[in-house]
Amino acid sequence: MDLNKPGLAYDGQLDVESVKVERLLASLAPGVKDMISGALQSHLTFGGAGTEWPKLRDVLMVDGTYGLHDGRVSNTPVTLAVAKLLGLDELNNLSFESLDGSLHIVKGQVALKTRMTGKDVNAQAKGNVGLDGKLDLPVSLRFSPELSEKLKRRVSMAKYLVDETGEAEIRLKLAGTVTRPYPTLDTAGVQEQVKETVRKEALKALGKALSGEKKGKEGGDKDSKSDAANELIKGIFGQ
Repeated sequence: MDLNKPGLAYDGQLDVESVKVERLLASLAPGVKDMISGALQSHLTFGGAGTEWPKLRDVLMVDGTYGLHDGRVSNTPVTLAVAKLLGLDELNNLSFESLDGSLHIVKGQVALKTRMTGKDVNAQAKGNVGLDGKLDLPVSLRFSPELSEKLKRRVSMAKYLVDETGEAEIRLKLAGTVTRPYPTLDTAGVQEQVKETVRKEALKALGKALSGEKKGKEGGDKDSKSDAANELIKGIFGQ
C-alpha cells in the first residue's frame, strides 16, 4: 500500500482454501448467500487506487483463478432466465461437482472463463461481464441423456443437437445484466451444429443406401435402392 500516492494506491494477493462460499457471501453479499454453495478455493492478485466505487471500478486490476466444489446454484437471475428459455425447471437448481475458471479484470471489465461439471449439466462460458453488471457471455450447455430427452420434447430442433451418446449440447448468448439477464440461442452456433448433425445422418443413410443397393444386386432385390433412398430423405428431414 502506497500512502504517498493520491487516491490510496494499493496492491496485494488473496488466497482462499476450502471456505464455504455461502458463509463468505453472508458477510459480503447477503442478498445472494442462498443462491450458491460449495467449498471455495481461489488465488487472486489485485491492484487499484481509491476506495470510492466509481473510481475504483475503472482502475481495479485483478488476475486469478477460482474453484468451487460439491455445491449448488439455484434461483439466480441467470438460471431462472435460462430455465424459462429452454423450458427446463431443472436448470434453476443445479448441483455440481466442480465449478472453476479464471478471471482478468481491467478497465471495469471482467474477462471470464469458467467450466462447470455436474450430474445433469456440464457448462462452459467464455466472455465478458462488466463491473457495472452488463453481460456479454457465450455459454455452452451439455445435458445428460435424461435431460436431453426432456429438452427434445420442449424444443423442436433439439433432436438435431443430440450426439451418439444421447447428450444434447446447446449454445446460448447471455446479454442484459446480471440482475436482468437476457439469454438467447446462439443461432450461428446452433445452425452449425444442426448442419453437422444432418451431414452425419446423411452420410449414415447414404452408407445404408449403398449397402442396400449392393445387396439388391447380389440377391435380386430391386426395391432395396428405393427403400434406402427413402430412408436417406427421412434421415435428413426427420419425416
